Amino acid sequence: MLAMLTWGVRAPAQTYNLTTEPGTAFETVTTDVVWELTETDYPVDDDRQLVPIGFPFLFGGVIYTQVRVMSNAVLHFGANQGFHKDYTNTALPIRDHTSGPGPEESADRVIAGYWDDLEPSRGGSVRYDTLGTAPNRRFVASWQNVPHYNFRGSYSIQIVLYEDGTIRFRYGAGNATGASATIGVEVDDDDYTQFSHNTTGAVGPGTDLVFSPYTFAGGCPAVFRDEFSTAAYSNQDGNAAWATPLARGRRRRRPDQRSRPRSPVAALRSTTPRTRAASRAGRARRTSPVTPTPP
Repeated sequence: MLAMLTWGVRAPAQTYNLTTEPGTAFETVTTDVVWELTETDYPVDDDRQLVPIGFPFLFGGVIYTQVRVMSNAVLHFGANQGFHKDYTNTALPIRDHTSGPGPEESADRVIAGYWDDLEPSRGGSVRYDTLGTAPNRRFVASWQNVPHYNFRGSYSIQIVLYEDGTIRFRYGAGNATGASATIGVEVDDDDYTQFSHNTTGAVGPGTDLVFSPYTFAGGCPAVFRDEFSTAAYSNQDGNAAWATPLARGRRRRRPDQRSRPRSPVAALRSTTPRTRAASRAGRARRTSPVTPTPP
């Protein structure tokens, strides 16, 4: 078995570990995305649809059952941020980004399989499906033979969400080489993993990118932020509905709990979470493109 390489740009509190694996075949999906044609000056070109994942998917410490499939080879969770209008890619993290028509916000909760200015209205297909059976289901979103707004040729990308929280990117034959795209995963401005930004030859049909949630030795998901709580399923806008929010103060335990050892997750719960403002103040803004190089 080939050894897996690990590379990419990482931020503090990173939730995902990035590895490369030998390329796997594209899976057949048949459900066409029905573009919403709203909140955009370029329907279909810069558009999205909120679709069911088919199972609870844990992303960045939050469980979602819906995701937005976007024209530009991106998936987006949670509340709408207008990100479908952002046709000009930037390096991760995505912040202060207003290149598209109309008001946009800095985007979080993004899976950027190939964030570029693709143009589905000119051809190709954008489809999705949920495949497999529990506990090994997977959600597959596929952009096949989709033209670019400015360049010739076609682009083929698949994003796969596995029931265990793993994410896979596949690339088909064509022009999807990474030359004008951002590829990576962003939970928020302080938690992202960028594989490449505007890097020719970064990706191709011979290699898959796999983003795996970090875990402790005991198999517990290592979520390094303050979303430790029991989450219910998402609402119609893709937001997670928390059943029992994390208590900031000290909780009173029952007598039969006092002698129980603390789990790694419980230990992390007791730490004081950094505020978003403090985190941003402690890190300079990234402005230069990043080329993927093995460590």
